[in-house]
Amino acid sequence: MKKEYFRQMLGMFETYGIPITYYSYPERQAPALPYAVYYFPDQRPESADDISWTGIATLNIELYTREKDFMVESNVDRILSSYGLVYTKAEAYINTEHMFQVLYQMEEILWDESDSD
Repeated sequence: MKKEYFRQMLGMFETYGIPITYYSYPERQAPALPYAVYYFPDQRPESADDISWTGIATLNIELYTREKDFMVESNVDRILSSYGLVYTKAEAYINTEHMFQVLYQMEEILWDESDSD
């Protein structure tokens, strides 16, 4: 996925009323629920003929909601599907924060060397 499309995809979260940021919001500055964060926990290089040509990154998007919200989840599903992303989905309740977390995890070649941006 090229950077331009990645930025557009992130913009779609805002269009659906889901603020999203990289990794975390500053302490005590998180927006009202629901909101999302994204990050890349790992990346592995892909190479051929002893040349590393790109990397495949794991992309995690975490959606946080006060209660189980099928509509918000379906909006995130719609966003990811519209960009052709294949993902797995897992859910947890965070007792200390009194909120749900839905983890969307996928692997993507996010951009390559020919990307000028």
